[in-house]
This record gives sequence, C-alpha cells and structure tokens, in this order.
Amino acid sequence: MDLRVIDLLRASGRGRPYAFALQFGNADVLSAMRIYRENFRPSKILAKPYSLVSIGAIADEDPVEARRQSTSSAMAMLRMFQRKPFALLPPDEVAAFQGNMQERQIIEQYTDQTLHGTADEVAKGLEDLQEQTGVDEVMMVVQGYSRRAQSRTVELIADHYRMPSH
Repeated sequence: MDLRVIDLLRASGRGRPYAFALQFGNADVLSAMRIYRENFRPSKILAKPYSLVSIGAIADEDPVEARRQSTSSAMAMLRMFQRKPFALLPPDEVAAFQGNMQERQIIEQYTDQTLHGTADEVAKGLEDLQEQTGVDEVMMVVQGYSRRAQSRTVELIADHYRMPSH
C-alpha cells in the first residue's frame, strides 16, 4: 500500500487533521479528501475532519513572467528526482537547459501544476481548489526564483483579498 494512503488512513482513523501537498505532485487529491472524510473517526483532538491542501503559486502583473518564474521550482523538482540538491535556478538558466524529452516534460508538468498568472488568476485557482476539494484551508506555497517575485506574489494576493501584506 502507498505510504500516502497509509498516512491518510492513519490520520482519519485516529481523528487527526490531514494535509495534502500538491506542489510535490499531481496525485488524486479529490479521492484522498473523500477517503479521509469517509474514514474519519472523532477524537479528543477533533470532533470532525479538518483538512488542508497546499499548492505552489506565483503571481505577477504579467502572466508570462509568472509562468517564467514558476519554471525555477519545476527545475528544482527535476533536480531532486536526479538526486541533486533542490535548488532554485534563474528562469533564464531553466529556459536554456538542454535536457532530454523526459526532463523537459517533467519541467513542463511541474510548471503547469503550479498556479501562476495574475493575482486574479491565482486567486481563482486557489478558490477553485478549495471548492473542488472541500478542504478547510488552502495553503499557497509561494514559488519563483527571486525574492522580488516571491514578495510580489504575497503583495498581489494580499491586495486581491484586501489584506495587509506586512
């Protein structure tokens, strides 16, 4: 049995909260949340199921730049699969990478599963994820190569939801 399924069943059977990290892969989060809720047993800690899904995100006024920034995290995942250190490389370096077809597909896949675009687009993706999964919390894992891009993502999303960014 897959370790993720074992963790899921353990959490639900013991009345614990459950978190699912989509930034590491595109597993079947909808089935995972359904299984968690169906198998949940109340405990001293929780009377009802409590779940969280995290997902990588990068926002920018320019959606092309947001996608470009998201390639850094995608490349870091490829490096991890290759047993190299998880390191964020500049987007230009990722674009110049001359990998084989499988390596390019991995980068493309991880870029595509990151929420990237304008603040409105990223917020819609976060809201759609919450609606589809029914989770109690959605955690945005801020991605991108530069501190400026990461900070800008937080500012844009905070502005979108009319929240203070500091």
